[in-house]
Amino acid sequence: MKELSAGIDTAIFSFGGILLPDLVEVLDEAKEWARTYGKDAPFTLGGSDFLVKPGSLNLMRFRLDHEYGVIGVSDRPSLPILRWQPRGAFLHSVGVAGARDWLRDRFAGVAHVGPEQLSRVDLYADFQGLWFGPEEVENFVTRASRDTVRRTVGQFTGFEFGGRSRGGMHARVYQKDVEIELKRGDYWRELWGPRYVPGDSVWRIEYELHRDVLREFGVTDLSSVEGNLAGLWSYATTQWLSLREPTSDQTRSRWPLDHRWTHVVAANHGWDTVPLERVREIQRGRGLHEDLPYALGYLERIAAHRGTADLGDALDYVRQHAPEYLRAKGTDFESESRAKRIRMGVV
Repeated sequence: MKELSAGIDTAIFSFGGILLPDLVEVLDEAKEWARTYGKDAPFTLGGSDFLVKPGSLNLMRFRLDHEYGVIGVSDRPSLPILRWQPRGAFLHSVGVAGARDWLRDRFAGVAHVGPEQLSRVDLYADFQGLWFGPEEVENFVTRASRDTVRRTVGQFTGFEFGGRSRGGMHARVYQKDVEIELKRGDYWRELWGPRYVPGDSVWRIEYELHRDVLREFGVTDLSSVEGNLAGLWSYATTQWLSLREPTSDQTRSRWPLDHRWTHVVAANHGWDTVPLERVREIQRGRGLHEDLPYALGYLERIAAHRGTADLGDALDYVRQHAPEYLRAKGTDFESESRAKRIRMGVV
């Protein structure tokens, strides 16, 4: 067995404070525009481009999308003013503290932003040389009330334990390499670095820790997460969910740890990152490779309609008529491509 990486994969922040009245007014106008025209409203804040959605984000009055993540904004006194969930690609590029600070910098001129509170933290560890079978679901000892064996296209890919409640815990044990192919998380191979052996399965052990559990451990902000990381992982892997070797003992919690699970318990949670430019390069490389056949297909259709077989002629037609088409829709290519990048989450 070989550990590839371990750390924090998800962090959801909340911030108290005060929103300046001008920001609320501008967001109100943008949200009303989005509702009127049935499309996201472009919005610039702190030098960054966002999309204001026509709806809300849970109880938060406004939802702002950025390629780096999703932000909820509220002016209700009973709620935080900001809720921030950075995308995984951004989180693993700048680190958890960097993701927090990026959000604070965006709102520095339009709000008095207080200290962060963490409402969810996901801890993970990735391994090669580790394998599970579907029948082993019976050998897990867990405090969860339910478990599920997961399959993708008929192939066994792992287990899931517990529900997705906001207050408690949830765990997954699954093949990360299979998920990468489905969700385009190619930057993970870069994060794993030379430790990763191409072609070998990668298994992930992942725990979602929500607000109530974090408070039990005295975890409120990022510094307290860092200070309690070892304790949180130990509790998760030895008390909340662990793989055991069955014995004749009727009390399952007294079964010894499976030898594979001892490596999981001993995971070394560092703060591995991949430079943001490298993540962009990986995302764009795969995206362009996958989208090129579709683009060519449409250009071939245009060429066929024009009675030509010349690629340049088809491209010239697009260059000539696309601006006119977009103007008729009240937009332009720059605005649409910027919005598309945000929706796709291309960092």
